Amino acid sequence: MAEKLGIKYRFVGEEPFDIVTREYNEAMKRILPEYGILVEEISRLKSEDENVISATKVRELYKNKDWEELKKYCPEYTIEYLKKVRHKN
Repeated sequence: MAEKLGIKYRFVGEEPFDIVTREYNEAMKRILPEYGILVEEISRLKSEDENVISATKVRELYKNKDWEELKKYCPEYTIEYLKKVRHKN
């Protein structure tokens, strides 16, 4: 199907935490080139203190209302939006 659709690349995000996703990405890197598809892994962004940014971490900080720590992971306007949304609920 990829050939008919002209698909030549598969982009995946780096996965340092979830072993199943990481193995899935590795399998694609091994298998897809046999079908003419190059797999490009995109590195995750890191926080100010060099921790990998993950949605799980951001959700945890949001849940705990840890706004100061959240500043390491999100821009200020995102934090302000999250505070407004939290205040409405």
